[in-house]
Amino acid sequence: MQTKTYLRGKPRSEDVKRKAREGYDKWAHTEEAKQTFAKIGKQNSEKLKKWFSTPEGQTQIKSVAKKQSVLMKQKILEGSFTPNVTNSFTHWTAEIEYEGIVKKFRSSWEACVWLSNPELEYETLRIPLPNGSNVITDFVDNQNRIIYEIKPKSFWRKQQHKIDAIIDYCFANDYKFIWINEENILDYVKQDLFTSEFNKKQLEVMLDGTKTIRNKIL
Repeated sequence: MQTKTYLRGKPRSEDVKRKAREGYDKWAHTEEAKQTFAKIGKQNSEKLKKWFSTPEGQTQIKSVAKKQSVLMKQKILEGSFTPNVTNSFTHWTAEIEYEGIVKKFRSSWEACVWLSNPELEYETLRIPLPNGSNVITDFVDNQNRIIYEIKPKSFWRKQQHKIDAIIDYCFANDYKFIWINEENILDYVKQDLFTSEFNKKQLEVMLDGTKTIRNKIL
């Protein structure tokens, strides 16, 4: 009878490989296998924790984190990934129903502006910054070469670096920059388009939020 020692290092036929796979698959579903996998997993976890507590392990963690950061920034720049950031202005879930599809936005302002101007591209333009990060613009109209940024007036100074980067991009690429805030947002929202109850609720949220901000300023 052939043993594992006899077969070790020697080429195996497809039939032998198939039987080996079938035997392993059958064993892998047994209680013995589950206990073995759990034991190995625990041992590996302890070894990794011990390794990562060493100076060499810490260096490896930082190296991997740096590579991941570069990779994610590149994906953001290319437009293949958009970070899921909670909007710091409204904190509401902003959704609009359009042609049977529910689209999500970071704020009710963005949601209402987009429904009124569905030809605009939402968060597709990435502008690289000198520090390696990227600015994601709110809306862009590539046909008419216009970039729209939707922010309350109070956010201008807080996000000065982002606004400056967008304006610089506009100058360099012959785009027009339009800043939509609480003073002019109704010029870009066509309220008669909000016919469904679903969208009317989002419009009410936008109007209430705009009114609240104006009252605070006054």
